[in-house]
Amino acid sequence: MEHISIRIDSNINIQTLLDRFKLVLLKIAQLDMVEVNFSPCRFISVTTLTALITLLKHIQTIKPIIYLKIIEPPLESTRTYIARMDFYRILGIDHREMFIRHSEIGRFMPVRNFQLTSGSHYEIVDNTIEIIKRNCELKPELLYGLDMAFNEMLDNINEHSQSQNGGYFAVQSQHDTIEICIADSGIGIAESLRKNKQYNTLTDQECLEKAWEKGVSDGNGQGNGLYIAARLIKLNGGLLSAFSKGAGYHITPVNSSSFVLKNVYWPGTIITLSIMRQNNIDMFDLLETNDVAELPVNYTDSLDEIDGADVLW
Repeated sequence: MEHISIRIDSNINIQTLLDRFKLVLLKIAQLDMVEVNFSPCRFISVTTLTALITLLKHIQTIKPIIYLKIIEPPLESTRTYIARMDFYRILGIDHREMFIRHSEIGRFMPVRNFQLTSGSHYEIVDNTIEIIKRNCELKPELLYGLDMAFNEMLDNINEHSQSQNGGYFAVQSQHDTIEICIADSGIGIAESLRKNKQYNTLTDQECLEKAWEKGVSDGNGQGNGLYIAARLIKLNGGLLSAFSKGAGYHITPVNSSSFVLKNVYWPGTIITLSIMRQNNIDMFDLLETNDVAELPVNYTDSLDEIDGADVLW
């Protein structure tokens, strides 16, 4: 039985994970088994777990009969976390859970798959906004802006990514941040943008850099989802990272930068937002306007739909 083992270390980053998956993707036709070895792993981030699930589902789509062998991590807390985030459920792996599941509403969101036909992305966005509302000191009106951004980002995956598996979304509240990860194994941001004749000569790196600007899209949709997400992170002092095909993009409190991935690629797009829980921002700053007429026409009305929007905690 020909197989490849993927080692998952504590705090492994996306580029290292992709490097370890490179041989799997190259030799997938010859492989009978992929082993995922968590034995060195004492901690795993929600982004790494979402990325891992997306890559493994991509492999299962290419070769449905492949066997996945999981070597569990040594710590019970890490084993429980991986199971509670629905790693085994999504991958269809039998696993006995040695813990009681409590409601995650307002606390975290296990990795969720969303498909165009299911309408599940509306529930995902609602639950994400609830987590942010309970755990961040953001002004109530910002929740509507974030609702718009997340809905557009998930719609883009559903309608334009051409991912056979839909997309994956997870949220984890931590000590001083909320980490949100969105991933798919579709055609990627660059190929999608190049469908618009304005951008059809741009490289992967140039497309990924352009994608965060206001109104940039493949010709369908408003093109504001990534723009609002990027503005939020810049103003909030958080972090953003994105990988799509052969390019990467980072936003930090200091600057933003794009780069070419060396000898690896992400089969689709993965985006991580780390929102600072204590840092508030203004809706006018978020949308780069001083004119109330330029704000979404019904954003104030939406506050009535958010239970307790006047008191966030």
